Amino acid sequence: MRLGGSLGQRRENEIFFGLLAILFIKPIIGIVKFFWMIISFAVQLLFYKILFKILDWLFKLI
Repeated sequence: MRLGGSLGQRRENEIFFGLLAILFIKPIIGIVKFFWMIISFAVQLLFYKILFKILDWLFKLI
């Protein structure tokens, strides 16, 4: 079998790899977005916790 194959074979390969991309890459992107949401939320919580501690400390000085 020749590498590349006929035009029909190439089109079948494109469809196959397209399906692979949809089946595997899309869920990976979804998982990354989900983890990004969780991480950004955690960072926000940490930031606000630190901010309120600093504000509390400032008001204790006054």
